Amino acid sequence: MKAVLVIAVSSLPLIASAGADESSALAEELMEAMEKTAALMTEAMSWDNMKDEYTAIYTDVFTEEELTGLVSFYKSPIGQKFVAKQPELMQRSMQISQKLMAGLMPKIKALKKETGEASVEDQE
Repeated sequence: MKAVLVIAVSSLPLIASAGADESSALAEELMEAMEKTAALMTEAMSWDNMKDEYTAIYTDVFTEEELTGLVSFYKSPIGQKFVAKQPELMQRSMQISQKLMAGLMPKIKALKKETGEASVEDQE
């Protein structure tokens, strides 16, 4: 799905700078490309295509007893609640990460600038 969004967002300046007729045609082409990309991703990422690899990962990481316990947990009321709360947990976790990254960006830019200047000085 991220690929579809990248296509859409990267095409916005092109569509915005086009004339009305051209813009409409570009938007139509964009929609078709997004639909084809989504269909490819849906097919490639289907459970049938991924099931064997996921099964291998889980059986490598967990014992049969642990897998049985996990299944019991996810079937339990608290397990069901955990699954239902995952979107909220992910959203809130991403907000924390974004906040931390926003605070780090000036430091990263300064480090990059410092490293870049040091590299230029070393080359002279």
